[in-house]
Amino acid sequence: MQKKSRMLFRLAASLSLLALALKALPCGIFFFGEDYRISFLNPYVIGEDYSPFFYSADLLHSYQGPAYGADRSRNCREWANAVGSRIDEQEVREVLYQGSLDDLLNAVEEGAATRKFQGNAFFQTLLKPENKDILDYLVFAKRYEYYANYYDLDPWEMTDYESAPEPSAEIKGLKDLAGERLSNTSNPFLKKRYAYQLMIMCRYDGDVARFMDLYSRFFDKDPAPGVLNDWALHHRAAVETDPVRKNFLYGLSFARNPEKAINAYILFDKNLLDRMLGMAANNKEKAALCALTEVKNPGRSLNGIQRVYDLDPQSNLLSLLLVREINKLENWVLGEKLTGFTPVATPYDETAETGENRDFYRAKNLQKDLAYLSEVMAFLQRLAKEKKSAVSMDLLNLFCAHTAMMLEKADEAGAYLSRIGSPGNSVMGIQKAREELLLLLYGKDINAPAVQGKMAGLLQYLSDRLENRQEAKRDFNSLHLAISKKYEDQGNIPLAFFFANHAMHTPHAFEESIYYASSYYTLIEYLDWRAAPGDIDAVLAVLEKKDKTPFEQYLTAAFMPSRNALLDLKGTIQFRRNDLAGAEKAFAQADQDFWSTRYEFAQWLRRDPFWIVELPKTGDSFPDAKTELVRRMIELEKTAQADQSKAGENYFKLAVAWYNFAYFGNSWMMFRYWRGTNDSPENFPSGDQDLAQVYFSGKRVKEYLDKAAAAATDPELKARIALLDRKIQENSIFLANDYSNMWWWEKEEKAAARRKLKAPYDQWQDQYKGTAYYQWLIGSCDELATYFGGK
Repeated sequence: MQKKSRMLFRLAASLSLLALALKALPCGIFFFGEDYRISFLNPYVIGEDYSPFFYSADLLHSYQGPAYGADRSRNCREWANAVGSRIDEQEVREVLYQGSLDDLLNAVEEGAATRKFQGNAFFQTLLKPENKDILDYLVFAKRYEYYANYYDLDPWEMTDYESAPEPSAEIKGLKDLAGERLSNTSNPFLKKRYAYQLMIMCRYDGDVARFMDLYSRFFDKDPAPGVLNDWALHHRAAVETDPVRKNFLYGLSFARNPEKAINAYILFDKNLLDRMLGMAANNKEKAALCALTEVKNPGRSLNGIQRVYDLDPQSNLLSLLLVREINKLENWVLGEKLTGFTPVATPYDETAETGENRDFYRAKNLQKDLAYLSEVMAFLQRLAKEKKSAVSMDLLNLFCAHTAMMLEKADEAGAYLSRIGSPGNSVMGIQKAREELLLLLYGKDINAPAVQGKMAGLLQYLSDRLENRQEAKRDFNSLHLAISKKYEDQGNIPLAFFFANHAMHTPHAFEESIYYASSYYTLIEYLDWRAAPGDIDAVLAVLEKKDKTPFEQYLTAAFMPSRNALLDLKGTIQFRRNDLAGAEKAFAQADQDFWSTRYEFAQWLRRDPFWIVELPKTGDSFPDAKTELVRRMIELEKTAQADQSKAGENYFKLAVAWYNFAYFGNSWMMFRYWRGTNDSPENFPSGDQDLAQVYFSGKRVKEYLDKAAAAATDPELKARIALLDRKIQENSIFLANDYSNMWWWEKEEKAAARRKLKAPYDQWQDQYKGTAYYQWLIGSCDELATYFGGK
């Protein structure tokens, strides 16, 4: 009796306060800006040296520079020149940067027979007697590097440090040795190297006076500066105590030392720019300070970039500033259009407007961004015309083409693109292929077979050369997102779907399962609320086509749903519209055990959909297949139309079924593939308010209840019809007042809510109190007797 009583009590309005059985949204799920930022222009076209400072939603694009950048290349060339032989830079790199102290010591001991540097011409040259002093310096430098990083080399503390040499004692000995050799050597290369090492040791010892003496003697006014002079400048900034001069020196260091630029960037205070400019000896230094100021600017930088160019057209930071600005504009202009997310770095524009009408202000701000994009493009065209900047003409033509593409000026973009040489499979060559793809997208008929063939070829080319970087994969996926959006704008949902599935790993806010999705649903997600039945047929036709074109082969290389899943989706789309004949036909083409073996159908489609919980049951369950259910519904409606004596009961059963297929029912997965705790009519996925009314407000239930009420003559049936009608009214009150979290309310608030939810039943109780159905309800459940008794 107790079990039955609890089941029956679910009828009572007060139990609407119970949590619904649904698939809850995970709490706290969010995406980082770099997960979804749109970037079609690969910033690596300018090189890797300043890659940590490419535009990013994070503080830095990366937290370490290239393993072998311009600074190390300069150093290797100086070493090659020092030994006086034609040595390949790569061989110098192997010895200086790819070998440890132990490797070097073992190789020196083994001599010409060494295996570590076997065949390395640079090392063989170092072994010559005339180069012994240079080899000794290399061993010295490696030894200092080892002890200076002694503890960092053993993060797990596997060494017995009590019995190991004390690094500070070893370094002191090396410092004395550096001073001795500095005094004794006459080799300019070695003199400068020992001076640099000794100066660094003085810095970390806090011996600023000796540091400054060494810096002024060997590096400050050096008539033949090299890489060590630039490195020394960075250390000079570190020991400076005046904050303005310290920033000034870090600004110069940033422009001259890519390898040490991260440290300079972090320690540089752009708010001191005006005071720093007063210390600059020339326009080149002023340009360096202004450039770093703009590198730290997440907003519009065009005025600052123009200032850098006017001060020093040959600034080595111009290309970095330009590629950053274009990447910013991609985020501002394309990001929300393609992903549905707002720009990743905000606030980016102090003139941006906001208000309750978000779409209005978004459109208004977009026009500002487009106007700014035109200004940036005009500046790029100026640089290309004047031909006096340090930025190569290929880069300038690429930048002009890309900004023209963003403005959808395809002809102008194509003209600039044609001026770029044939860079092969370099970063520039791959970017040029990406631009050619965008040119097809924004300048050609993408439904033309010839254009589609070119698109497939370019996409495959880009896929085959995809770099092993997370953002490279993101950007490649985003290209598919852009193509998908273009097809969607043209109404070509099938092709938009294929490209969307190529981009499914790029987060976007257009889908209902942004915070939850199973692998099953993700594959059909794009089609779910966009596609018509004919679109599903078109997708199936491409998937099942035997002799596919290269374009179709590329389309179907994405992750694809099964034939059964697509047929189920087609039937579901028709079912939502009450096209039962179409739904039955689609479901019938699928394997009939599909719903008992795949996804979560078996979990959520297991109760009898023609049963409301207050009716006594003995074990009826959901039909074995959706096909059987729909056929039964068709038969119920046909019989109701043909036999008036059965119309009331049959229409009521159909009303009950549609109640169960909706939000509050037991078989909601006939209508949707998943549910979330924030479901509401306002955020219904398709935006179709008619379907939202069917799903949340019982619109279709009401239609069948009206038919049932018109045909019913039996008071008992009328009581059941009226009770379901009141249940719909109760549900509407529940949704309108957002009672889903009432378990946390105070006792008085809960009581007030229960009274409001009970109100629809008061008239029903008065009208049907004399029916056997009413007596059965209160006789079967003490809670219901209490409820209707108003206690």
